[in-house]
Amino acid sequence: MLVHSANGLLALGIAVDFFLGAPSRPFVDGLHHGVRVINLHASSPQARLKALGAYLRKEAPAIVLSAKLADDRLAIAALEASGAPSRVVFRVGNPLFARNRLRSYWYWQRLRRAAGIRRLYRRAHGLIAVAPALARELRCELGGSVPIAALPNPTIGPALAGWQPGVLPHPWLNQGHVPVVMGVGGLRQQKDFATLLRAFALLRRQRHARLIILGEGRQRSRLQALAQRLGIAGDVLLPGFMQPLYDWLGHAALFVLSSRWEGSPNALIEALALGRPVVATSCPGGVADILHQGRIGLLVPVGDAQAMARAMAAALHQPVDATWGKQAMAPFTVARSAAAYSRALGLLPRPAPHP
Repeated sequence: MLVHSANGLLALGIAVDFFLGAPSRPFVDGLHHGVRVINLHASSPQARLKALGAYLRKEAPAIVLSAKLADDRLAIAALEASGAPSRVVFRVGNPLFARNRLRSYWYWQRLRRAAGIRRLYRRAHGLIAVAPALARELRCELGGSVPIAALPNPTIGPALAGWQPGVLPHPWLNQGHVPVVMGVGGLRQQKDFATLLRAFALLRRQRHARLIILGEGRQRSRLQALAQRLGIAGDVLLPGFMQPLYDWLGHAALFVLSSRWEGSPNALIEALALGRPVVATSCPGGVADILHQGRIGLLVPVGDAQAMARAMAAALHQPVDATWGKQAMAPFTVARSAAAYSRALGLLPRPAPHP
């Protein structure tokens, strides 16, 4: 998303520097050549802080945008140490406060973590929430102590917008009479693919279908063992992290998001942009906003395998009109998102040099 944002802002004529903490990072090869990539060449937190502070003193950019808690801490510390006139804005991608309430920490640990996040966020010059629900949560937690804007993620780039069906990446996707249900995401607790497997097992009692989960993570062996216990292993595929994603997702009969919490899930937006029917949990975060409160996709409670199975069966039997989802995803294009960021951050295109 940061790569897409950088490219979109550059296309508006805004100069963008892109910082890396290590020489190689996923997706960085997608940056436009006009974006200046700066490697901090620093292995320790103190070295990174020193390098970023030196950059801020020299360059004094209008905005420093960060998108992870560790980077947020680095950005605000470097700014305060440098004395530069820049503004630091944090991009909040997940419902952190609701997430803390859902995870199995002791009560006092949750309180301490939430208090630390509040203190950090109040030091910023502004916050960008990737969904209206996240903005509402932040306003509730922080009051009016810091400006908060809800802005759409730049999920739909040129590759997705111009996608056309091509060579099928797996034989299952060529068997139209057997629908393929698809999930996408890291194989971790947040995504709750265990509930998706249980829901799929219930669906399989009603009709022949197959399930593909694209992603990799520590829960692979647990999910494979669960599929075996449920008796569905022969119809479940976990091929790992696959690119290009659209060649898989574009041929799915149904996309299911089973998460316990989400910010603005890219795979959900991508599925809708590709015209796929969707079923998703009404989890804390931006899912319900994206689905227009269930009008362009079916919402089910978190962790409810029976409700998910019923929704999956209904979506396969009578899919929602695909054009609704495609039209609703227009704000998530790179161009529309970059324009929204530019307005919210008060960024103006760099004037052309004099001849």
